[in-house]
Amino acid sequence: MNELLKFYIDHGIISLDIVFSLEQGEIMNRILKKVHPYKIHFMESSQLYATYISDETRPEGRKRITRKTKSALERFLLDHYKSQMALPVTFESIYQEFMEYKSRVRAETTVNAYVKTWKKYYKDDPIIKKDLRELTTPELEIWLADHIKAEQMNYKKFSKFSVLFRQLCEYARKRKYISQNPFDFIDYAELGIFKTRKKKSTQKTFSKVESKDINEIAFEDFRKKPHAVPLAVLFVFQTGIRLGEAAALKWSDIDGRILHIQRIERRYQDADSDFKSLGKYHYTIVDDTKGEFGPRDIVLSDDALYILEILRDFYQDQGIVSEWLFFTRKTGKIHDRALDIRIRKYCREAGILERSMHKIRSTFISSLRDAGMSFEKIAEIVGHKDVRTTIGNYSFDVNTDEENLRFINSLDFLPKIS
Repeated sequence: MNELLKFYIDHGIISLDIVFSLEQGEIMNRILKKVHPYKIHFMESSQLYATYISDETRPEGRKRITRKTKSALERFLLDHYKSQMALPVTFESIYQEFMEYKSRVRAETTVNAYVKTWKKYYKDDPIIKKDLRELTTPELEIWLADHIKAEQMNYKKFSKFSVLFRQLCEYARKRKYISQNPFDFIDYAELGIFKTRKKKSTQKTFSKVESKDINEIAFEDFRKKPHAVPLAVLFVFQTGIRLGEAAALKWSDIDGRILHIQRIERRYQDADSDFKSLGKYHYTIVDDTKGEFGPRDIVLSDDALYILEILRDFYQDQGIVSEWLFFTRKTGKIHDRALDIRIRKYCREAGILERSMHKIRSTFISSLRDAGMSFEKIAEIVGHKDVRTTIGNYSFDVNTDEENLRFINSLDFLPKIS
C-alpha cells in the first residue's frame, strides 16, 4: 500500500494533501491499517482511545498516544504519518509552481528577470535541492555571504540575485509548505555586501558641451541619410521622455505645443513552459506609463517643435504615411533598441565616454534644475512618482571641470594685496 501510494503521488495521479484529507471512511481506515502497526483500543478505566507510535528515543521504542474520541486519534495519526511521508519542499520542486503564479500576477519583464536570475545563479547550485523546512538561518547566511564575496555584490546586484529565492520562500510560506520564511531572520548588515561606488556625473549625464556635440552629429547623420532615428534622439534631448515612451508616440499625441504621454512600449521574452529559458524578444504597447503623473502632458520647446517640423517635411517628401511619430520603411515603427544603438554610435564618433539613451533623460532633468525649475515641476514633467527619485537618481552636474573651476574662482573671497 505504501509503494502504491508513493507511485500515485510521485506521478501526479493523486496529491498527498488529498490522500491525507480523507479523514473518514474506508480509504482512511485502509491507509491507517497499512502504515500504522499498532491497534487502536478503548481504555475503560480512563474512557480514552489509545495506541502507540514509534519513538526510538524511548527504551521500549514506542510512545502511547491517547485521545477522547477514536476519530480525533485517527486524525492525529494521519497528520503524524503525513509529516513522515511528505516529499521534500525544495527550491527546485516548487520553482515552476511559483513562476506560474508570478506570471499571472506580475509583468512579463519581472518574469523575464526571474528566469535570467535562475539561469545565472540557481540552476546548478546545490541549494535548490535543499529541503526548505530544514534550511537554517546560519546555513542561508553562509550561502549568501559566499555568493556576495565571489561576485563582489553591491546592494543593487545582491537584491537582483536574492529576490528570486526570497520571493519563492515567501510563496512557500503563504502556501503553508514551510512555517516561516528563512529570509525574515537574515541580518543583511553582517553579510559583507560591497559598498556601491558612486559614479561620477560624467558617467550619468552628458555635459553641456557633449550634448551640443551629440546634437550636431545627429543633425549631420540626418542630413547625410535622412531617416527618423536621429530625429528621435534629438527629440528625447528636448523632452526627457523614456525610451519606451518615445517608441510608442503617435502624431495624434501632439496638440499644438502640448505632447501627451499616454502609452509606453515594453520589450519582453516568452518564457518556456518550465520557466528555465527565454525565447526571442517581443514588443508590446501598454496604454499607460510609469509613475502617478502618466498619462501626462509636456510643453514642447521651440527646438522640439522645429524637430517635428523637419520630421513632417521628411515624411511628406518620402511619401511616408504612418500613425507613429518615428517610423522607417525598413523596420516600421522604431523600437528602443534602435535609439540606444544610435546614441552609442554618436558617442564613439564624438570621442566621448559611451552612454545609453537613458543618460539623456538624466541630462534633461539636470539641465532643467540648473535653469531654475523646481524639482516638483520636473518630477511632474518626467513622470516620477516621488520627487525624491528626481533629486536622488537623476540630478547631476552637467558642467565640465573647467566650467566648475570658473565657478569656484568667481567666489573671490580673498582680499587683494596691493
